[in-house]
Amino acid sequence: MKTNSISHKDVIDRFVSYGESNFETTSVNNHSDNRSKEQLGVLRLIYAYRFSGHLRAKIDPLNRPRHHATPSFEISEFGLNDDDLDKTFGMGSYQDPNCKTLRELLASLEKTYSGSLGSEYMQIPNIEERKWIQHRIETMSLEP
Repeated sequence: MKTNSISHKDVIDRFVSYGESNFETTSVNNHSDNRSKEQLGVLRLIYAYRFSGHLRAKIDPLNRPRHHATPSFEISEFGLNDDDLDKTFGMGSYQDPNCKTLRELLASLEKTYSGSLGSEYMQIPNIEERKWIQHRIETMSLEP
């Protein structure tokens, strides 16, 4: 039986050197980090409207007080501010082709999920059905 002349320590040292030489540390600049946080805030805002926007729907013609807490969709709660309203963001899976800026997105989300026709579908367990409904709701102009 032929034995290898490489020691176990040599093998360990070689793996350690691979790890040291193949990975480079980079830092992210502050602007990029802030932009990532803003983008994440936009995606969280979209999810919040999809999940609970229907609770703010204007479906009571008498406009009586609500018996449940109405969620707030203040952009500050999502790490955004008024300076971000005219910025463009990735909309994730939100499917309204007319949305380019945060301002347009907010108007679209409000109309789609909290207008006079509310939409509640996030509790549907079948993902394909949920995506189908989501696509229909977000690509059509829902008006009574």
